[in-house]
Formats: sequence, structure tokens, C-alpha cells
Amino acid sequence: SVLCFIGCSVFFGSSYAGVAQGLKHFTAGVFQTFRMLFGFTFVLIFLIVRILMYPQFKKLFFSISKDIYVVLMLMIGGLINLGIPHCLTAIAQDHILSSMVQIMQPIAPLSGAILSHFVLSDEKFTMIKFISLVLALVGVALSAVPSFLHVEGGSKTTDLVVGYILTLFAMIGFGTAPVFFKKLVPGIDPIISVIYQLFASV
Repeated sequence: SVLCFIGCSVFFGSSYAGVAQGLKHFTAGVFQTFRMLFGFTFVLIFLIVRILMYPQFKKLFFSISKDIYVVLMLMIGGLINLGIPHCLTAIAQDHILSSMVQIMQPIAPLSGAILSHFVLSDEKFTMIKFISLVLALVGVALSAVPSFLHVEGGSKTTDLVVGYILTLFAMIGFGTAPVFFKKLVPGIDPIISVIYQLFASV
């Protein structure tokens, strides 16, 4: 578990730098399509292996797949969690630095915490949570200031604003998706959830 956590942290932390390199060779749309397609292919292989090795999982997968409501919610959640936010950040990285996308990450838990306060009975907003998230948000805002102070020409400022707005909406998507899943489709096996999320995102 520790190795998995470290691996995920390294990959997640370097993903936006990878996107910045990929955008030098592909448009945002093409890059994101292949990104989601490769993710879907990897998880599909993992899913097939798991179905072949574990008969109980096979039953679980097909019983969940028959429930149209669950599948539809997983696919909508996938667009909120993966498809739309990753497309927005890829487009935003044409206008702002990949490091700024990383720095804006605290907006995700802030939006999730606000939504969960109103939607989930067991995750109410506390003062400590509020203070920590406000401080993170202030840090994000202060980090963005230098980008606007050293801008040449009006069009570049507009590009920066567009980049930050797209990233803001992406982070809100990342933050609200877990609340969406917990409220509407709780307790779904992660592999089954992710395969439908990625299918919709592709």
C-alpha cells in the first residue's frame, strides 16, 4: 500500500508536466483523447484479468452492469471526475504554466468540502476545515499574482484569465466528483467504477 501510494503521488505530481510536453506535439483534444484511451485500455486489461481470476468478481461486474441507473451515474460521474476536468486543464495549459495548475489543486477539496456540507449528512463543514481551506485558497491567489504582474499586452492577460477560469472549473469538477459518487453510487468496486468513468471520458 505504501509503494502504491508513493507511485500514485509521483505519477500524479508529474502528470501536468507531462501534459505540457505532450501539448508541444499534439492539440489539447487529441492529447486528451489518447490519454483517456490509454487509461481505459490499461484498466480494461486489469478488469479482464480480474474477471478471469475471480468468479465472484465476474458475478459482481455483470450484476452492476445490468443496472442502467448505476452505469449512467458512473459515466456522468466519469465526465465530472475525469473527462471534462482533464480536457479543461489541457486547454488551460496553452495559456498558463503547468506549475500553476498544480498550485490551484487546493480548490478541488474546497469545492468538495462545500458541496459535501450541503449534500452529505456525515461530512459537515467545520471551522478548522474552513480555515485550512481558506488559507490554501489565499496561497493559490497569491501564487497567481506574479503571472498578471509580468504580462505584456492585453491579449496575453485575456489568455491568462481564460487559463485560470478553465483550471478553476476543472478543480471544481475534481472536488465535486467524490461527493457525487458517495451520494448517488456509493460502495461500487473501484475497478468497475473507473472502467465506466473512463469509457465515458474517452
